[in-house]
Amino acid sequence: MGDVDLGFMLYGMRFADGGKPLNGDWVNPKFSDKADAVFYRPHMVNGIIDVEKYAEGITCS
Repeated sequence: MGDVDLGFMLYGMRFADGGKPLNGDWVNPKFSDKADAVFYRPHMVNGIIDVEKYAEGITCS
């Protein structure tokens, strides 16, 4: 099998508000719709994707 490049994949979204309401009100929250996509480029080696390897460099809020 060897090393297979799976190309770029979406890891998750990083939201500008960090997942907390901008107005501080959890009953009637107002969230920001600003977000950046976080991508990574995994390689499958002999049928295994080492997810921990990719999680080290990426932090999700």
